[in-house]
Amino acid sequence: MLLHINTKEYDLLGSMVLKVEDPDFGEFKRRGNRVATLDGGAAVNDFGYSDSDLQFKLRWMPTADEDSAIRRIIRLHPRIRFSAPQGCFEAAIGSYSVVNGSANLIILPLSRLSE
Repeated sequence: MLLHINTKEYDLLGSMVLKVEDPDFGEFKRRGNRVATLDGGAAVNDFGYSDSDLQFKLRWMPTADEDSAIRRIIRLHPRIRFSAPQGCFEAAIGSYSVVNGSANLIILPLSRLSE
């Protein structure tokens, strides 16, 4: 699967296309909770759905160029645009690490820009 990361501000080196085999697009849920009541029932608070509750976990084997490019984007850009089959999002990068040659990147969507 091809996933795209772009900086919000113009940057010649701020665009990446990642080939990720098995991305984890996380749990799809609504904001809410359930509280037990004294009469043995329950009260439910439903605060709706928000794209900002999503978390995308990507794992791939990066090239040296991909590794340096993602580190540069993290260092210079607090917000990115992330495109996937689920849509295009304004997002932040939660964390990035490389362990035994495998890159782990967590994308934290803030808002959906398109379907």
